[in-house]
Amino acid sequence: MTRRQFLYNAGTLAGASATAGAARAGQSIAAPPNSAPPPVGYVVYGRDHLDVVEQIAALRRDRFSAVGFHTAPSLAPSRAFDPFSASSDSVERLRCALSGFKKVEVHGPFSDWDISLVSPNLAVTDASLHELERHIQFAKSVGASVFTTHPGTTAAPISPESQLGRLRDSLERLAEIGRANGLLICVETADILVNAPNLRVFDGINSDYLGITLDTGHVSLHAAGITPGYAPYRSIEECIAALGRHIRHVHLNDYNSKRDHIGIGQGELPLKGVLAALHRGGYQGFFDMEVDPTLVPAENMPAQRKLVEGLLAEVWN
Repeated sequence: MTRRQFLYNAGTLAGASATAGAARAGQSIAAPPNSAPPPVGYVVYGRDHLDVVEQIAALRRDRFSAVGFHTAPSLAPSRAFDPFSASSDSVERLRCALSGFKKVEVHGPFSDWDISLVSPNLAVTDASLHELERHIQFAKSVGASVFTTHPGTTAAPISPESQLGRLRDSLERLAEIGRANGLLICVETADILVNAPNLRVFDGINSDYLGITLDTGHVSLHAAGITPGYAPYRSIEECIAALGRHIRHVHLNDYNSKRDHIGIGQGELPLKGVLAALHRGGYQGFFDMEVDPTLVPAENMPAQRKLVEGLLAEVWN
């Protein structure tokens, strides 16, 4: 079993006792009439032999108006910019590369850097939140619009319900960190939050600085032995309707019966329905495509962006 399969199965087990009704995350917010479609960006995922700053600059030349990049040191230099080993000149290069974008996502460290928001060991969660805060402050300093991380995992023998309790405490603290830094913090639908009913953990946390990054591939994957995370809602569109105002950012990627992060329009994702559901729910964020460049080379992503923008033009009116 791969690590991804383990995480998806863990998410499914964690939500086994949850009901769809328990995850209803507040009422939808009406979208502004005649609002312009949101920008569509791309999460830097590795390209040729370019470093992250060079990849960001290439996306700007390809006329992207939004971009995302990681800061986990374990992914640097091809997939991440490590802000704490970078020289001041490198940081300035990054700022210059980002200056032409309307929207910027910084994807912070997660379990690949021992970040866990669900550990029963308070020293672990304290250290994780402290590390995330350092990355959040960096994200703010380079003009980020949103900061994304994952809930993380734990090997401790605690129940899914206990993990969700630990996560709720961590979310409360993340909301305060977001408020203190004036930056929206989003936790991705990964790990225990792959199973959509577990996203009820956001209910009752009323903060302008905390939300969900919906990863369309993560919650939809149904490879062998994996039940789609949205299954309790019957469809991803109904899942989006249930999550409502909590969805503040979106990673777009397609999926098939084997894997996610495949090219947009090359799998089973009902993309137009997803975009329409987000619009009906009053979605105010932007989109970052997160597609594996071994499947769709990064230089081909402008065509993927145009596909999404074409559907947004139909839906967003």
